[in-house]
Amino acid sequence: MEKDIANGMINRYFTLNYYLDQAPIVAEVLTAYLNAHKVEKPDIWNARELTLTDKGSEVIIGIWDARCGYGYLQKQPFRQSCRKARQWKGR
Repeated sequence: MEKDIANGMINRYFTLNYYLDQAPIVAEVLTAYLNAHKVEKPDIWNARELTLTDKGSEVIIGIWDARCGYGYLQKQPFRQSCRKARQWKGR
């Protein structure tokens, strides 16, 4: 048996036999902890808002996917291969 399968079986056993019975208590304790340590953070995104006013300019956005899976970008006008991207980085 592979290690990943064995670990999954142990995790499921623990969850079904121990955790589910204690889930309400765990949720209560974690909620109290999170509420006690809650920090209000300022909204940083309003200050970063940008409006593009020049209708004639193109905006090129680069997306780097370490797996080089471009299936979701097939209809986009510009696409570079992983090999080309690696060459750009000097690999």
